[in-house]
Amino acid sequence: MIEPLSTTPAENDVSVFEKFLDLLGQAQTIWSILLFLAFVILFVLCLFLFRKNVNKYSKKQIDNFIKVKKYVPELYIELNENMEFLRYFIFSYRWKWRIIRRYNLLFKGYVGKQLKQAHKNNICYRLSYFSKFKAVKNQITNTNKVLTEFRDDRDNKREALGDFYFLAQSLSYDCINVTSELLSYCSKIENKNIIVVGSAGNGKTSLLCRATETAIKNKYPCLLLNSKDIDKNTVNFILDQLPLIWKVKNYSKWFLKLINFFLLVRRKYLFILIDAINENDSEEFLNSIGTVCDYFENYSRVKVIFSCRSEYFDCRYKKLFGEDEKNLDIFKLCTTDYNLRAVNKFFLKYSSYYKVPYKFSDNVHNKIRTSLFLMRIFFEVNSGRPYENLEFQNAEIYKQYIDKVASEHNDIDVNKIIRQISSKMIDSKCYDKVELSALNLSNTEKNALLNLLDNNLLINKTIQLGVGISERTTEFLYFIFDEFRDFCIARELIIRDEDGNDQDYSLLFNTINFMSKNALAPLEGILKYGYYHFKKIAKVELCKKILNSYGKSNIQQANFTHRYYRERTYYFDDFGLSLIYMDGRILQDYEHKYVYNSLRTSNRSNIQIFFFLLYNEIVNEEPNLCQYLDIVLNETDEQILSSLVDELVEEEKYFRNTPKLIDTFYKRINITYSNLSQIPENIKKILILIFSYEPLEWYQTKSGEPIEFDDLLYDAVISAIKCKELKKAVQELKDYRNSTVDSIDDIMDPISEIYGKK
Repeated sequence: MIEPLSTTPAENDVSVFEKFLDLLGQAQTIWSILLFLAFVILFVLCLFLFRKNVNKYSKKQIDNFIKVKKYVPELYIELNENMEFLRYFIFSYRWKWRIIRRYNLLFKGYVGKQLKQAHKNNICYRLSYFSKFKAVKNQITNTNKVLTEFRDDRDNKREALGDFYFLAQSLSYDCINVTSELLSYCSKIENKNIIVVGSAGNGKTSLLCRATETAIKNKYPCLLLNSKDIDKNTVNFILDQLPLIWKVKNYSKWFLKLINFFLLVRRKYLFILIDAINENDSEEFLNSIGTVCDYFENYSRVKVIFSCRSEYFDCRYKKLFGEDEKNLDIFKLCTTDYNLRAVNKFFLKYSSYYKVPYKFSDNVHNKIRTSLFLMRIFFEVNSGRPYENLEFQNAEIYKQYIDKVASEHNDIDVNKIIRQISSKMIDSKCYDKVELSALNLSNTEKNALLNLLDNNLLINKTIQLGVGISERTTEFLYFIFDEFRDFCIARELIIRDEDGNDQDYSLLFNTINFMSKNALAPLEGILKYGYYHFKKIAKVELCKKILNSYGKSNIQQANFTHRYYRERTYYFDDFGLSLIYMDGRILQDYEHKYVYNSLRTSNRSNIQIFFFLLYNEIVNEEPNLCQYLDIVLNETDEQILSSLVDELVEEEKYFRNTPKLIDTFYKRINITYSNLSQIPENIKKILILIFSYEPLEWYQTKSGEPIEFDDLLYDAVISAIKCKELKKAVQELKDYRNSTVDSIDDIMDPISEIYGKK
């Protein structure tokens, strides 16, 4: 029998060490498993809390924008289609059905029947709601192409369809517009990255905040960033703001892929919004902002929205995103085509928010609503004031706004800066911009100025870059709002003349002459504010000088080309009348004379003055119809009244079926005065004069009752008339009324022959 070998002490030590290593390996395995499980738990926790934490950060950012008043939710109203386009970007393919529904509605009813007859089977007239998006887009593209070719190929199509072609072509125009809009929506659905581009004060920040709120409300994760907060590489900053536990951040790509998968399953997106990229000039930001789209390109459920001022984007930031624009949709904000109903609603919201009473005349209302910037500062400077103390004059509004901004920025002399900019424009004869370096500001003043630019929308800066070896960076300052610029330049010209004790205001008028000869855009505004100032300080001769030299000039029409995108705010073709009536003050003798000459020499001015004074009469403002009556009644001939009536009753002046102006006149009265007794005496007197000249134009109200004119009113008109022929006509009208009017039909029958009214 073989005895077992005995172990030595050394072998025993090795055995113990091996057991220790085995135990250590097991412990490490268990620890690794625990770490792995902890890691998995952290991932899962991050996944489930991702949307909540991301949206929490965005809500804080929105609160910050609200705090600095860059976003005021109470004042937000959709004035056009801007937000609607972003909704298609946010909801993406889930909104395919909206496009299909609108497309199908094009070919319903009478319109659809006529288009089907014209185009036969060349167009698909109904899309299935179950169609794939690509098929939907292709079909809309084809329809748009067919309709466009039909519209443009007039000769061949007209020969084939005959007279029916004109109807089909007319219907095609509307369909082309709709299909083009639907294709724009399709592009928003397909794009992963979009940059919102618009000028200062057009609501880019508000739009991004509202888009963020929309995404959060629909349970999308949404990260809203202010570019000024980004102090490092942009991608790294974004990753830092995502709710990733520090250990997980080392595996951010894997985490984002997992997030992307979860979003794909749930048919949602992660939105990253970066506001105002033009407000961060740091080198690291500029070098990295263009890489954001590339970094997130591999994540199909991540979408990015930027915003930038248009003047910066074109000259500086556009190239940072590369030459290939396929990955970046440039969405230029619509600044016109404001829905009138939305603008009026906006007006009411401003009125309520700033506690400004809402009872303005049409001319005041139209003037204010033509610019959202003017509307905003109008309500800001009049906040909390009673109606009697409201300031409606642009000059006073701008002056008070400057004072308001100055009081809010004690670190810089706002008035001094604005005067410096205006003065440089005057001296250089360049009225659109001023080089920042020309102001000789200290670093402290420069930083304070840049803060002023970003937060108050008074003035702005832009970057101009050269080409090739001349490439350079130059900063310019310019006024955001053209009319505000005109006010500042006019004020500086007047101040410099008055400081020099120049009674002739030589600098002002020399500048005006220079602008007039070169057809420069600020001319109209400078004349307006110059005239306003001279009238206010009773410089009669200077007011006459402006009226005589520029009243009949073509200034408004000439300068219209410089601001083609803006709504006209004038009631008068005659620039002199625009100056006289712009401030609502009582007219002076020389202004009465100018108005009188305009009434006698221009039928167009006659009708414009009449309706302007009528509107003032209705809203109880000065000057009113009393001015018109005084002129007509004191005339020795019928020329002014005759031209007025001719304009009022002339049929088919421009187009067929165009309503006569007198119908507009009657409608205005009818809407305003439901109770006959409320019609002002001045309007009744005007009606008597019109009816005496054109008896068959007797006005009938909605109730079917003619307006009552008592004998005392007739006698008052007759006694005031200086023209013998007109006095006789009114007397005949009075006698006819008293002697022959037995019933309403006696009056209405002859009218019915003309108007077809009973």
